[in-house]
Amino acid sequence: MDLEDVVLKLVGPVVGVGETHEDNQRLKNIKVLTDLVDGLLVCIRDVATDADCHEYSRKQIGSHAKKFLEQVKNDLTD
Repeated sequence: MDLEDVVLKLVGPVVGVGETHEDNQRLKNIKVLTDLVDGLLVCIRDVATDADCHEYSRKQIGSHAKKFLEQVKNDLTD
């Protein structure tokens, strides 16, 4: 089981099924998941600022984070 599986198991199902009682819980679950993702994106954004750092190791980490965020942006605009 990888980290993504663990998080999704902890959060619970998020896809609606068309039953109000069940979907109310799934709405709560998706809110938990999106709050988590928002926090992670902020963390990645903060790291991405090191993409222009003069220190090689920090630049590598920052560049990876920046490329990831650019890919997310591209995926969302397609």
